[in-house]
Amino acid sequence: THIVRASDGYDMHRLEQVNQISRRLRKGEASVHESIRDIEVVMATAPIYPWYLRLMFSFVQSFFASMTLFHGSWREGLLAGGLGIMVGAFELLSSNHLTIGYLLNVVPPLIVALVAALLSDHICFAAVPMAASLNLLPGLGLALAMMELSSNNVICGTVRLVSATMTSFMLGWSTTVGYNLGMAILGKEGESTGLSSECEGLSMLWWILFVPCLSAGFAVWFKVHWKQWPAVIFASTMGLIIQTFCDRVH
Repeated sequence: THIVRASDGYDMHRLEQVNQISRRLRKGEASVHESIRDIEVVMATAPIYPWYLRLMFSFVQSFFASMTLFHGSWREGLLAGGLGIMVGAFELLSSNHLTIGYLLNVVPPLIVALVAALLSDHICFAAVPMAASLNLLPGLGLALAMMELSSNNVICGTVRLVSATMTSFMLGWSTTVGYNLGMAILGKEGESTGLSSECEGLSMLWWILFVPCLSAGFAVWFKVHWKQWPAVIFASTMGLIIQTFCDRVH
């Protein structure tokens, strides 16, 4: 029995290339040996986006997510973006260092919540932690789990579901600990209003600019080819419009 550890993260560009190779094999346009050779070439090529560009776009993600998804202002956006770079660097390091990967869902959210709590007198706390830790949220993993379960892939779906659930617990625990630690340093123990408070964000007209930028940030982080960005931006915009409409109706 050989146990092979899969690398963390997603590479949508390579996934699309491998999918094309499998289609050619299925149609008989390529042999098994040719397909294996093509897959080896795909895996040997450098990532479509370098690490420093992905790190820069982790700021873009957190900055615009804070002001759209969590209704923050410019101050919360800048703070979330700065902390998002720290989280992004931690995640990039975890892909090469197994020990750091074990702490990925604990240490960065704790630091983010601690810093946001220490600045809670000047910012809206609720708009910072989740925006800065956006790449750690298990939303995609949960969606994949539901797809696997609906396709009767019980084992794979259950594993993904349990993993996403445990990740959510760890993120919530780390955020709570970081917030309580910050409040203790400020001498405000027992105050938990920041965890449930709602922020007064910018006008929704800004979302016309913010949503495409946020979608581009996601595309770079998940290594989506730039030719597919219009589709990503369109899907993200429609999803946000539907969610906003449903929230107002409710």
